[in-house]
Amino acid sequence: MSSQTKLFAALFLALIVVWGGTALYLERQIEKERIEYKKREDAIGRYEALKALWSQKAQKEAIKRVESMLRIYGIKAETKKTGGKRLYSFTVDAKRADKVLSKILNSNIAINSFSVKKVSDRELEVKIGVAP
Repeated sequence: MSSQTKLFAALFLALIVVWGGTALYLERQIEKERIEYKKREDAIGRYEALKALWSQKAQKEAIKRVESMLRIYGIKAETKKTGGKRLYSFTVDAKRADKVLSKILNSNIAINSFSVKKVSDRELEVKIGVAP
């Protein structure tokens, strides 16, 4: 075998080794980028879900549902707008207080303030502050 053939064989072998190493490196980089892309995609999905749950439109709908629920229970709520938030004040009888308050607290409303005060043995005064 001539020295030129040996040189070409060595160069070809070196080229295959370099090509293989480069392919392996690129495959690892692609896999890292796929993982990062998946993480970003998941984060965007969570963001969109939270945005749908806590957006202004969703808050208005949640407030309407709570107002409807109060009407169903025959509760007349007074609404005041003060300093960038709405304040709902109402009285509820003790028998329905647990059900009404749990439904309000388990709703998707962004509550700024919440207070309950005992008016009598049969009634509670509730004040709820929500973002407009």
